[in-house]
Amino acid sequence: MLLASVIGGASALAACLLPTFSDVLPGATTPTSDAGPDVVDGEAGGGDGGLAGCDDPLGAFAIWPMTEGGGSVIHDCNGNYPGTFKTTAQGNVTWTTGRTIGEVALQMSGGYVALIDLPALQIAGPFTVTAWVNASSQQTDSFGDILARYASISTAAFDVTVTKDPLVSLTLFSNGNIVQASGNLTYGVWKHVAATYSSATGNAEMFVNGASTGTATTAAPLPTIPTPMTFGANSVGTSVYFGKIAGIHIYTRVLVPAEIATLAKP
Repeated sequence: MLLASVIGGASALAACLLPTFSDVLPGATTPTSDAGPDVVDGEAGGGDGGLAGCDDPLGAFAIWPMTEGGGSVIHDCNGNYPGTFKTTAQGNVTWTTGRTIGEVALQMSGGYVALIDLPALQIAGPFTVTAWVNASSQQTDSFGDILARYASISTAAFDVTVTKDPLVSLTLFSNGNIVQASGNLTYGVWKHVAATYSSATGNAEMFVNGASTGTATTAAPLPTIPTPMTFGANSVGTSVYFGKIAGIHIYTRVLVPAEIATLAKP
């Protein structure tokens, strides 16, 4: 009995001292304890599916933290809107290092992510879209979509694109009218981008690293056409974005500048 007691005590001590997989693999997506309630999809205390990066006191409609670190599917924090990696003639989507040590991100190298096609994602405003991006000079198309509800000019609502300048722009498509609000990026540097649109006023605004960089106004509402949402290209696999993407948030309201500045903090 004494020997059994000693062995049991040693086993308990080893369990306390040995690291877990999440201790030794930076970026491992094991469930994390939250400092406060998640507010995702309008539900306080919404589940995070074991993904890191799901805390959001601003009430996001959906968050894709992109912290899985493997596989070919990404998930939003409540598990409602998965996205699948797609290839194009230009390349594919892989996992890469993120903004800081231990973080991961999507490497868009000619591929894109197609989200599940549900009416809830046919957003036409009001909205705020935010993401961390690191644009690449390998951009080949004139426009590379970070996020889009676009298949063609006649079947488009909006997109957030990167041009070769590089500029980031929110483009609104409404009854044949096209308006843009833009801001400057830097190749190879992580930037926080945010795009807002008010369906009540028609006002659109672009933010880079928490600062307003451009505005535009459209007189007509955005169409409520059933165009799927995609990350990294449009829904037909053109306007391909090259670079890294992490942490896409969508809100069904216009965030105020102070809220956007909070999200843009490193």
